[in-house]
Amino acid sequence: MGAILTYLTPNEAKEKIKQVAMLDNPPTMCFLGLPGIGKTYMAKDAAKEIGAELEMLSLAKIEPCDVKGVPVIIKVGDQQWMEWAAPTLWKKVIELGKAGKKVIVLLDEATVARADVQNAILDIIHTKEVDGIKLPDSTMFILLGNMGGDDGTFAQGFSSAIISRCCVFGVMQPDYEDWIAYEKPVSYIQAFVETYQHKVMYTTCKKDAAFEPYTTARGLSKLNQICKGLGWLDQKDHERDIQAFAKSLLAPDTADLLYRHIADNVVDPTKMFEMEPSAWAQYERLIKGNDKLARERVLREVLEVNVPDTHTILKQEAMAELAGKLTTFFEKLEEIEPVKAVKTAFGRKLGARQPLVHAKVKVKDVLISKFYNELLKKEINKK
Repeated sequence: MGAILTYLTPNEAKEKIKQVAMLDNPPTMCFLGLPGIGKTYMAKDAAKEIGAELEMLSLAKIEPCDVKGVPVIIKVGDQQWMEWAAPTLWKKVIELGKAGKKVIVLLDEATVARADVQNAILDIIHTKEVDGIKLPDSTMFILLGNMGGDDGTFAQGFSSAIISRCCVFGVMQPDYEDWIAYEKPVSYIQAFVETYQHKVMYTTCKKDAAFEPYTTARGLSKLNQICKGLGWLDQKDHERDIQAFAKSLLAPDTADLLYRHIADNVVDPTKMFEMEPSAWAQYERLIKGNDKLARERVLREVLEVNVPDTHTILKQEAMAELAGKLTTFFEKLEEIEPVKAVKTAFGRKLGARQPLVHAKVKVKDVLISKFYNELLKKEINKK
């Protein structure tokens, strides 16, 4: 289900909800995005912050009659007639409206609702009327759904009639700093997220491994809730237990990285990139232990955390600043890393990630592409 949408962070989406909710007759809002990035939380938070009552309805689990009600026969003496009995939800919404309460109705799993259920909500979200029963104009509807396709989720075709009645936004994964501010995680999970940032906030679901966990902000939140709830505030006493739950909630690579982090068996890629001596001392311990694979992994993480990927276009000033930092980094790496293949592979990965930056980085006043090409020629000649 491809779509060109205006994308917001969960925090930005929450502010949009709060703005629209203040209208006398708010339009319906629809938010689409990857599973587990906080769409439901943002709606709940928005309702709480403006003092609104929140009613939730999962459209994936209901029948049209759960939305529109059912006809009932009324008998009085010899006479009988049919009246429409509205679902209890709408009666509650009306009562809250009469009491002067703002009500937000959250229609979750909208993109997996059956066609007849989608049709059932059409007039309700547009006219705020359920077969002649009028809902308060102040009622606000919010539809939430996944996009389907690349996110590994299933999504039905979404009725264009619904889209025409909504303000439609995409929701992107939360910024790691926003997640920390919201979740207030235990110290070691916070340190882990601060170290690896967006690298550990979201990984895509593997379609060929449907039952394998994948990393989401929701998974990190659940792991944090478990650790807090069980009183595991000191990771050193509970490393194995934390790892077991991490493996059940996060992608295998993320869970493994967390375990190595809490076991103090990782080199902080941000501190290393910022040339902090303690991080480089840890890297040198890997050299002494002859752990080539671990060093390659550390250098890959340095790039993933500190160097934007190829889709990010940098301004000249940012490019020059990054090239300067990388020049300092390569000088240090050349000084202490004995294995040429480790250094040259790091250079190639930088070239693939940011080719324009790669073209500006030097080692010993020689462009790294030329520097490492000369090293490889010498190595080949020796052999």
